[in-house]
Amino acid sequence: MPLKLVGAGDIYEIKYPISGLLEADWPVFVMRKLTIGQIADINDQSIRTDGSGKDAKIVFRSGTASRLKIEAAIVDWRNIVDEKGNPAPCNNSTKSALPAELQGFLESSIDETNRLLGGVTEVERKN
Repeated sequence: MPLKLVGAGDIYEIKYPISGLLEADWPVFVMRKLTIGQIADINDQSIRTDGSGKDAKIVFRSGTASRLKIEAAIVDWRNIVDEKGNPAPCNNSTKSALPAELQGFLESSIDETNRLLGGVTEVERKN
């Protein structure tokens, strides 16, 4: 079977379980698979070199990488409300306002689905 490019329809949903809520009320995130181009852009913005020559240091900005992955992967959601209890729109501003406790949950799902490890794409080799 030939390799299929990532398309607009390559989406999946994940539920965030919250103790004390019925499953129907759990937040649901509609996610998309990332492309090589998106991953490259995330890496370009989150990895930098400080200094030059033999004293140069590579700095990985994990917070930036996490934010960019979440912004790129989440395309919609359900059961997310604003401070007044109204349905919150899904945009980069509201994604940044999600509770910090969700960061690891969302990033783990993104990394697992897209086969990412520490910001670098994993390569499977068969010998």
